Amino acid sequence: MKHLDDCPVQPKIPVYLLVGGCFGLLKLLSVLWQQVKFRRYKTIDERDYDSEDATEGVIVSKSSQFSEMLLCLFLFVWFLCGNFWVLGVWRPNFDQVLTDPNNWCDKTVYLFAFIQIVVTYVLLVAVAIATLVVPLCRRSESQKT
Repeated sequence: MKHLDDCPVQPKIPVYLLVGGCFGLLKLLSVLWQQVKFRRYKTIDERDYDSEDATEGVIVSKSSQFSEMLLCLFLFVWFLCGNFWVLGVWRPNFDQVLTDPNNWCDKTVYLFAFIQIVVTYVLLVAVAIATLVVPLCRRSESQKT
């Protein structure tokens, strides 16, 4: 909030950070809440599907899954928009000059947004590699025995 007006060259960058942080926090709280619910209740296999409570649980679960999907979709689209806004003003002036007062962006705001995008891509690549490499390693281990 402090730096909301500190990037006139692309005013959407501070908004990108603020909205992304708020919705990211909402997603994190949602994941934590699901973990709490998972530990508190029985597994789905142990539920009695003939009871009325089980039907309500399934309905809540479906609506919860839908809201989770919408939240993930929003965060993905917001991330793409942030890529466009941040990388669209590659290496802006970090100091405000009198001759062009609207052609600058606060160094902290811009670098935080840029580093957040780079870290996200690094994590995506790491997850993709792990998803591909781990099954290959398991397959080669099972063939050796």
